[in-house]
Amino acid sequence: MSRATLRLLVLALWVGPAVLVPVGLPSPAAAAPAVTLRAKLQPEALSASTTVSIGFQITASAEPEPPPLSSFTVRLPAGMGFAASTLGLATCSELTLLSEGAGACPRESVMGFGSAQVQAPFGLRAVRETGRISIFMTQPVDRRTTMLFYFDGRKPVIAPLVLQTEILTPESSVDSVLSTEIPPIPTAPGGANVSMLSLQANIGPSHVWYFKHVHGRTVAYQPKGLNVPETCPRGGFVFTGEFGFQDGSQATSRSVVPCPPRGARSRKLAGRGA
Repeated sequence: MSRATLRLLVLALWVGPAVLVPVGLPSPAAAAPAVTLRAKLQPEALSASTTVSIGFQITASAEPEPPPLSSFTVRLPAGMGFAASTLGLATCSELTLLSEGAGACPRESVMGFGSAQVQAPFGLRAVRETGRISIFMTQPVDRRTTMLFYFDGRKPVIAPLVLQTEILTPESSVDSVLSTEIPPIPTAPGGANVSMLSLQANIGPSHVWYFKHVHGRTVAYQPKGLNVPETCPRGGFVFTGEFGFQDGSQATSRSVVPCPPRGARSRKLAGRGA
């Protein structure tokens, strides 16, 4: 019996404060779900090492519930990337996460944190679960920097999930694109698939600490995050998201971070000591 099946059987005996919602039947002509993308920089300062916060919320357009998400890509603003970052000095594997949990990964593989809400069909209803996300550097895929998003829920609804996110750089471009494929995740053999309804990911030094040895002492420091360009384009920094669903529908969304006030430049608040 799989871990996911076991947790669902536990759920059948545990009728607690979980959120139960009706499960609608898919419509052949269902409209694409609506997706709201939100982005934020911490700190908001030019030439700064920053934590990039990216979040999205999915809502159904016509059906009671949106179809399962199959992929999402987020294009970062031009010039904002990982080239100068010192995040992910070590790596962790999907096998380690699934077998031993996030605590087994090297501290220097941590790249950020966040949260997500997923929905698991259960008979004629569905249960929603919100859990913490930990983000880790893993081994490159086809020489592309790759991260793992590890979701571990707080209630016994579904087994822990690991999603692989590749950092793509389009040809002749300095842009960075975060590309994530979500394979079908059945709740039980032959059962309906798990859906991701929302995600909030904070990639950068906020709440991330590494350690190094200095003159015989162990010193904590925050790694350098993503780099904010020296100049801000007219209208602000634009983040663009593309979302694919298992029923073939697609949705797009964008979020704009306003340009920092004049004079708001890097004060080396993030990444100090790296």
